[in-house]
Amino acid sequence: MYLAYNAVTNQYVLAVAGTNAISWFGWLVEDFSTIRTEPWSAVVPNTPATNANISKGTYTGLNILLNEINSQYSGDQQSIVEFLTSEMVNATPGATLAVTGHSLGGALSPTLATYLKETQATWDPTGNVSVVSAYPTAGPTPGDEAFAKHIETEIASNYHASYNVIDMVPHAWEATMMYEIPTLYTGCSISAPKIIQDAVDLLIAATLLNGYTQAKPLTSLSGTCYATEPQLIKDIIGEISPAVLKKLESYGLGDITNLVNFLLEVVYQHTTAYNSLLNREDFSKLFDQATGTKPNYTHLVLTVIDELLQVFNAFSK
Repeated sequence: MYLAYNAVTNQYVLAVAGTNAISWFGWLVEDFSTIRTEPWSAVVPNTPATNANISKGTYTGLNILLNEINSQYSGDQQSIVEFLTSEMVNATPGATLAVTGHSLGGALSPTLATYLKETQATWDPTGNVSVVSAYPTAGPTPGDEAFAKHIETEIASNYHASYNVIDMVPHAWEATMMYEIPTLYTGCSISAPKIIQDAVDLLIAATLLNGYTQAKPLTSLSGTCYATEPQLIKDIIGEISPAVLKKLESYGLGDITNLVNFLLEVVYQHTTAYNSLLNREDFSKLFDQATGTKPNYTHLVLTVIDELLQVFNAFSK
């Protein structure tokens, strides 16, 4: 999490990082954190949204942001709320605060923005911040329908969410969107392997009763198919151990090439595709040059395969 300030525009931007670029399978498996929910009132006791619930994963992530991440630049190790409280003492009236994040950050940023808006009187008692907004991208659903409505009420017209329509990650955890996952890449001439369909069915069954719903508006961005390189598929298959292949086969895997091709599309649509969709290609190139990094598709595909196995392992117990 990083807080930046632009004195020219009098704007604060609070950016929330994601975890692993593709970790929504693992998010369910980790303590079954989307199967269970927590009441929003456990976060904001005096909230009017008394019937709103967030996933256990959202609750855990928000708790980390609020209580376990401290400022690296303040001697007294302030939390984000403590830092904002001290910052507001001398803040220029009319400031704006935008909270943003991608992937897991795309689920946590609107949740954090809603928390800050709802509790603004505690960290900004003089009202120096006139607008709290949220700009999440590619986020899985943080809570149920009542919580989605609460986000819409608190953030109102300052809520600006967007997602790539062929990105699998933001299709979790709203059931109507999850049903679309197996057919996301038919336009790319890639059919979903049976093991993907089975995993989606398990996840829908496990989370359906929680009523997860994406807040609106949710702007759709039209991703284009990844030009998969046959050699890359071969290289990734070569990295999969015989033990993992055997395990995949035990859960109904047919064609490993089809699975890797499908998952390559998944990781591309959730990562690199957003560079063009959000008009940040030049920035991305500069960042890659400065850091010497770029998306490692092999690592990401192998990570998703591992998490796919975790789903089946969890439900077979």
